[in-house]
Amino acid sequence: MCKRIYLDTNHWIRLLAFEQGKEKDEQLKQIFIAIKELTQSNKIRVLFSAFTLNEVWTHSDNEKQDKLIDLIIDISKGYVLKPYIFFWIIQNFPLVISRFQSHSS
Repeated sequence: MCKRIYLDTNHWIRLLAFEQGKEKDEQLKQIFIAIKELTQSNKIRVLFSAFTLNEVWTHSDNEKQDKLIDLIIDISKGYVLKPYIFFWIIQNFPLVISRFQSHSS
């Protein structure tokens, strides 16, 4: 069984900054590379939550919002913590599905 790791929104933002070359921290580089390698080899699963998506979707910069969602989908492979309320699913499920479908195309 592989290990599961949860990243909050701030971690995703820092990983995106590194991926875009805006963050030069050597430790972050090592973490980013390890996360990519370990998720690709299925040794870990990096999870996100409904809280994370909600924070990303309320971001005022649409381009950054799209890049964050793409990064989350790429690294997490869609593994998500169970949403915190049933109504959140009902309200946001169509948007989540459309994001995953557009990313897989």
